[in-house]
Amino acid sequence: MNGCFSVFLINPGKEYLVMMTLIFLLVLVAMVMAYFGKGRLSCVVFSVSLALSLYWFHHHATDALNILL
Repeated sequence: MNGCFSVFLINPGKEYLVMMTLIFLLVLVAMVMAYFGKGRLSCVVFSVSLALSLYWFHHHATDALNILL
């Protein structure tokens, strides 16, 4: 398996990096599409990146903290 999904198999601690990179890459693609006049498609890509961001926020907001006091 090649590509970014191989990161999940080799090093499980790197999924945060892949997820954040994907979100920023999607926002960049949406901005480039809007610049070139593809407004409707740009809105769809931006909506997908927003949904992914909200999912990622929910994942972090509900994750238990391992703190020893």
